[in-house]
Amino acid sequence: MAKDGSVVEANKNIITPNLLQQLSVPGTSNIPANRSFLVPKLNHIWLKVNGVSFDETAFVDMVLSRWLARDVGGHVADAVGLKQLAAADICVFGREIDEKVWNRLDCVKASGMKVKLWDEDFPEMGMRNMRAWA
Repeated sequence: MAKDGSVVEANKNIITPNLLQQLSVPGTSNIPANRSFLVPKLNHIWLKVNGVSFDETAFVDMVLSRWLARDVGGHVADAVGLKQLAAADICVFGREIDEKVWNRLDCVKASGMKVKLWDEDFPEMGMRNMRAWA
């Protein structure tokens, strides 16, 4: 997103499985206190992605890891400065989403996380079929 709030379209896939893996938190209580994390205070993530190249499984895995990090070892997460992800908004364009993959987020939605998923463009771009889970 540009400084003026407009959406910047990228020609390349910048939301790669590697980036999503770097944003993920390992599911262990043995995280070293000196371990650093990419965006440790990530609380809300908003993405618009090209569905052709987007790895929705890797995204869902990352969301689950950032939510469950608090449950797996809250004291450990506090020690390394991690915040729990509270909200995720994502717009997938170019294909329909795989509901089986996204249904894996039902547990975090039931625990209070806000999750919104669109498989078409946002309102200012002519949104059609919105699927929102909150």
